[in-house]
Amino acid sequence: MRRRRAHAHEQRGLDLEDRAGQRQSPLSEKAAQITPFLQQIQARFGQPLATVHDMGVGIRASVKEVFPGVPDFVCHFHFLRDLGKDLMEQEYETLRQRLRKHGLTATLRARARQLKLLLDQQPDWIESFVQSVQAGCLNGAHLESFPLLCSYSLIQWVLAAKTEGQGYGFPFDRPHVELAKRARVLGQLLEGIKDVHLRGHWQDNKRLFRLSCELKKVCADDGLERMLASLDEKIQVFDRLRSAMRIAEMDGSAGLNSGSEPIEIKPIKKAVEKFRREMMARSDYKSNRAWQRMIAQIDKYREKLFADPITVQTPRGARLIHPQRTNNIMERLFRDFRHGARRRTGHNSLSPLLQGMIADTLLVRNLENSSYLKILLNGQATLEERFAQIDIKTVRKELQLAQASLEKVPSKIRQLIAVPSFVDTISRLFKHAA
Repeated sequence: MRRRRAHAHEQRGLDLEDRAGQRQSPLSEKAAQITPFLQQIQARFGQPLATVHDMGVGIRASVKEVFPGVPDFVCHFHFLRDLGKDLMEQEYETLRQRLRKHGLTATLRARARQLKLLLDQQPDWIESFVQSVQAGCLNGAHLESFPLLCSYSLIQWVLAAKTEGQGYGFPFDRPHVELAKRARVLGQLLEGIKDVHLRGHWQDNKRLFRLSCELKKVCADDGLERMLASLDEKIQVFDRLRSAMRIAEMDGSAGLNSGSEPIEIKPIKKAVEKFRREMMARSDYKSNRAWQRMIAQIDKYREKLFADPITVQTPRGARLIHPQRTNNIMERLFRDFRHGARRRTGHNSLSPLLQGMIADTLLVRNLENSSYLKILLNGQATLEERFAQIDIKTVRKELQLAQASLEKVPSKIRQLIAVPSFVDTISRLFKHAA
């Protein structure tokens, strides 16, 4: 029985290794779909000098079938991204679910909306608060409103964690880890300042008390703390490999453009080999399946990751190309489309836009239907004349309502919470007043 269990456990481990880097969504491509497309490309343009792709099962099988013998590479960006997902995705998703169970984001946003209503009635409070924090002194501050502004700005500081990152996406950007950490920091901060009455009136601090109570469950969640500690360890390891591969770097801002810059492969290969040796020398390597799977992935794709560059003839002469650095061309195009959609709609999700495009297209095509157009024009000769009948006051009123969103954080507050020392300054101001 023990042997059977051991064998089953070992087999599950092998299955995980086989699936690592080959995760496919329900919409991911299959070889039967990709192969005909590659055959068309081959028929039209001939044999490629090289191929570069991610680690999907379908694309690897199709490339091998259609382009045998052609130099084949694995994209560094996709390799690192998939390896990071294999390493952290399960725990990261559990962390997200745990935060959702606590209702952290919804609770903080609801509290921020309530406080914003009060601030909108006293716009001069914000100016006084910002000046006091920037000066690091409460002299001249509006003490009655100071705790209220602290509550609002600290909430926005926590929520701002969800926009942290350099635009690489998970696992390079981990906004929910930062969100959880900031929430716990805020909870601990509130425990130290909620009993400090700047004017001697406890009523001034009631909003700090309420916020503290709402964060107690998050701060007291030992499971969340252990999860963050485990993720932190994996993040440190992943970021070391990320640094070794010199792509999607932590202090970079290239986003999906990362990897486009020319760079030698040999130094990267050397750095990755050093990383591999150091990982295998860890005291916990033999007992940690996550480390073992990661090293297995590096070994499996080593040749495709660090193959010699290809020579391309250009009008300016021969040029060496390292195609494995990145193949994010389509991702970049899609990113531009998404950014444009966000600017137009204000929504982060593209699903409503993509789903609505078909219906909108049909409505536009209806303009070719004379009967439909006659109903729409309502007696006018052109669409311009019909639109001219719309009451401009109604349009302006709707625009004002759209712009006066309660969710909009005042620019001075946004600038303030972006300062790294913001939280420490708030803590220091209260402690000095105690």
